[in-house]
Amino acid sequence: MPTLDDLQEADRKHEAAIAAVEARLNGHDTMLKEHQAHLFRLDETMAAVRESMGKVATKDDIMLLRTEIMTTHTKQLQAANDAIPARVGAWVGVGGLLLALLGFASTYLHHG
Repeated sequence: MPTLDDLQEADRKHEAAIAAVEARLNGHDTMLKEHQAHLFRLDETMAAVRESMGKVATKDDIMLLRTEIMTTHTKQLQAANDAIPARVGAWVGVGGLLLALLGFASTYLHHG
């Protein structure tokens, strides 16, 4: 039969074991709270992803945007082409060439 000292020693061991289990449970509580906060942030992120997925363009939206871009690009190119005095420059160049040829012909015919 166990003595009183043996029972008290076993009681102290049990108290130490219970304290260790309580400490471990407290650690789990903290971990579970952190995990719950992490899951909450993930839920918020998923809600934001779902919301942004609802804003994704459809094929029709993309085709409309493509048409608008092409139209705008064509208009810009036409405006740039109209803004450059290329035609005027070409006519001035042709006129200068004609004057040079006339001057050469005149000199050639005159000094013959």
